[in-house]
Amino acid sequence: MPNHPHQHTTPTLNKLAGILCISTALLFHPNAKAWSGAGHQVIAAEAYRQLPPNLQKKVTEILKAHPDYEKWEKSLTSDSANLDLPTFIIIRSSTWPDEIRRAEGLPLNKRIYMEN
Repeated sequence: MPNHPHQHTTPTLNKLAGILCISTALLFHPNAKAWSGAGHQVIAAEAYRQLPPNLQKKVTEILKAHPDYEKWEKSLTSDSANLDLPTFIIIRSSTWPDEIRRAEGLPLNKRIYMEN
């Protein structure tokens, strides 16, 4: 029996259908769009790492004005020794919006707009 050109499309289509089903299920799952604290921290660390040094300095200076900066600075422990202080502060500050929402008893999906 000669090779038919459509013989090899079935596994590919099955894979595509599986990916589509999983993607659709995740899209409509209530927690699918949520980030964990660890997720925020990983993204913050990577984003900070990719900034040019002059922008890293600016971000660090901006965060020094944050009311929780001293608390974050004091929370750097010897377990975090492989991180420099500015990177640690970025990672630590990335979960601050969720902490505020929890402290105020607001649901995590409620948007809070802050004014300077």
